[in-house]
Amino acid sequence: MNPHNPRSRFARTTGTTLLLLPIGLTLASDGRAANDWEVSVGGIVNAY
Repeated sequence: MNPHNPRSRFARTTGTTLLLLPIGLTLASDGRAANDWEVSVGGIVNAY
């Protein structure tokens, strides 16, 4: 794949955006639930 090809670069950028967008939306909408999320992750880590 030619990295200088605008189409391939656009496709890669679009793919990355589609992957990150739901994560960003989740973090933004669940900002007040961040503490619960940290507690959940801490519980999972402590389980191991």
